[in-house]
Amino acid sequence: MRENPNLTPPRPIRPPGLFPPLWSIIITMVIVFGLVFAFALLIYALGGRTAPSPSPEIIIKTPLPLSELETGATILSTGTLPPEIVSPNLGMPATFVMAGPTLPPPNITPTPRTVAIGTIVRVVDVGDQQLNVRDRPGVLETSIVFRVPEGELFTVIEGPTQTDGLTWWRIQAIDNAGRTGWAAANYLQVIDSSSESE
Repeated sequence: MRENPNLTPPRPIRPPGLFPPLWSIIITMVIVFGLVFAFALLIYALGGRTAPSPSPEIIIKTPLPLSELETGATILSTGTLPPEIVSPNLGMPATFVMAGPTLPPPNITPTPRTVAIGTIVRVVDVGDQQLNVRDRPGVLETSIVFRVPEGELFTVIEGPTQTDGLTWWRIQAIDNAGRTGWAAANYLQVIDSSSESE
């Protein structure tokens, strides 16, 4: 059997997508080599070959020896000048005074105590208005039992309860056990027994 000269041998079949085209590999290599060259050039331009900096020059300045001073003062065995020579002749002050602002002493106050059951509290920050003491914790759907002027003392007997965005404590009058109700903690200040006696 004779072979046909017009037929070309079949090309080997490559699976699609496994090998990129040759031209894309060449372009990628050119880009990579270009970036490496640009990076090396940048390092060289930023100081790859900078001249060494000169070593620092140290200058030592010393004061004039006492023998060259105009006063002709002599040094005592202790290494100090007599006071009558220092102040008038050398122009130095006989006493040294610190200049600058004087800070006021810090105001130290005790840490305020927090409201708790059993503590004695004073009604504060109500001014001309009076504190509303209520039958239950809260502002809404409660009744005012009595009103309290600023400075009156109470004992805390129950609480705390969070209602209507406030903390509420049940308080009882010191001189009348039947006078009780709920008050907002914003208007109660804990006092200690020493300030109560005052």
